[in-house]
Amino acid sequence: FELQASKYPQKTAVFTNHNKISYGELSRLSNIIAQNLVNHYKLQKGQFVCLMAGRDEFAIALFLGILKAGGAYVPIDPLYPKDKAEFMLKDSGAPLFIVADEFKDRGYPDYHGKTILISEIINGSATFPKAAIDQKSCAYIIYTSGSTGLPKGCMISHFNLSSLIRDAVVAYDFNE
Repeated sequence: FELQASKYPQKTAVFTNHNKISYGELSRLSNIIAQNLVNHYKLQKGQFVCLMAGRDEFAIALFLGILKAGGAYVPIDPLYPKDKAEFMLKDSGAPLFIVADEFKDRGYPDYHGKTILISEIINGSATFPKAAIDQKSCAYIIYTSGSTGLPKGCMISHFNLSSLIRDAVVAYDFNE
């Protein structure tokens, strides 16, 4: 991602119904998030960060920021029933839960970690953090639908995520 951002900083990286964001801006924003996670919220390498965000450029910046900080993200869809979201928060053991401001009034009383609003984490220094991660490290956890009664988390490594991205570049014939 950083290579793409340095080669094409003005090129659109994410386009949503509401906004678009360039590679350069997405890199800057994800660096701010990573710096805040490490310096202010003391995220440690390999820790999980639950995330409830809308389908916008901030969600992508948060995914990247968590990865840059050495963490692994756990996406929680805002449309999930409350009991499923609570289960994921508890089951993941995530010390941090980042929530889009529009979902801040949802209460999760059984969650004992730190809840952070997106608006609280997107300001500050854009220095690139130097998190030491390897290909075996977890990049994210995706939960199943729970057909057996409870959702089950599946950990996806950086190696598997990289392979998926490389295959997508070939399959969709991305030239840049």
